[in-house]
Amino acid sequence: MRCRCSSSWYRRSGGPSADDPHFLYAASNLGSLVALLAFALVAEPLFGVTAISVLWSVGFVILGPMLLLGPATHRLLFDARPDARHLTVFYLTMSIGGALGGVFNSIVAPLAFDRPSEYPVTVALAVLLLLAERSRNLPHELALGLVLTPVQLLPMPGFLPFQTGLSAEWRGIGTLASLAVAYVTLYRQRLVTVVATVFVIGIWGEFGRVATVLEDRSSFGPHIVKDGEELRRYSNGTTIHGAQLLAEIGQDPR
Repeated sequence: MRCRCSSSWYRRSGGPSADDPHFLYAASNLGSLVALLAFALVAEPLFGVTAISVLWSVGFVILGPMLLLGPATHRLLFDARPDARHLTVFYLTMSIGGALGGVFNSIVAPLAFDRPSEYPVTVALAVLLLLAERSRNLPHELALGLVLTPVQLLPMPGFLPFQTGLSAEWRGIGTLASLAVAYVTLYRQRLVTVVATVFVIGIWGEFGRVATVLEDRSSFGPHIVKDGEELRRYSNGTTIHGAQLLAEIGQDPR
């Protein structure tokens, strides 16, 4: 369908070979063939099927909220559109907002966060914005969520940060159990549930810091020094820049 539309548009453009744009079908098929061959000859040998499936699953889970929130928030923007005489100011305001978002991501976020936290923060703010649009008593519900969420979640094993002796599997089970209890107990208060979810994400993220020696961030991405598997590793983003045996740390150089 996409290739058919592209062919029709190109035919109307009057460009080279516009009278016979069927070469676009060949280009489309060639691109599909290259993608299939690249997956079989490059991706699978390098990463393996299991790792690829996990990466796809994690990607869908991480980007899923934005896929849902994007159209919803754009709908709010569409509903807020002014009369035609004010469209210039409307579009100018949108452009300024986009520029401010770029400044936040490129300058403010690396200074304010030591990890890539702007995505979950943005998701949480978008959800609160959507709920605030429908809520008649936002301050009351938000205060109720801030008070009741810790009461409901803190007794659960997944939310006791000092229980670092628990394995990752048991911490994950405890976290999911805590979240389930919060949803079952507070399902009538949608905003309370949002606060509980943000609380879950924050505490669960802290478990990843247990073996972290140093964590910082710059415009080049996060810099992490972490212990694990008898090694202390320094990584920047997805690149490991160095490793040292834990047994050697503190010893005098030879």
